[in-house]
Amino acid sequence: MHTVSFSNEDGPSSPDSFTETFFSRIPESLHATFTDAQLDAIKLAFGARGWGRHAIDVRRSIPTPFGRHYIVVLLGRERRQPHRWLNTRVGKLALSIAILAGLGVFALTGVGAAYTAKRAMGIDVVPGIDMLPDEDIRRWLE
Repeated sequence: MHTVSFSNEDGPSSPDSFTETFFSRIPESLHATFTDAQLDAIKLAFGARGWGRHAIDVRRSIPTPFGRHYIVVLLGRERRQPHRWLNTRVGKLALSIAILAGLGVFALTGVGAAYTAKRAMGIDVVPGIDMLPDEDIRRWLE
């Protein structure tokens, strides 16, 4: 497979995983026809992240007893869609739980209002059967 060299602030580097995957999916005869600018445009079109587009961009590799690990600190203007979390399973689950909780609070408020109205008007919904212990509830509220 033909490899295209990329250059950054530190000099030439090896192709990243996006580029390797991209070249593995196209005919080998086309590999040499891509310029660095074209590859960068393709990466941006498919959502691959570019370097140096943040006000603060700190990337450091740290050797540990368990291998090398890295730390990335990025700071810049938000460009993503504000409600992107709704497109995830967790986001949809959280939204569903919030809607159900809201409906539950709404239903309990309605039941409480109906009960208060029934008590104020002296209505006995089921004559002879005390559906709710009114005296106990009154003591709790006092």
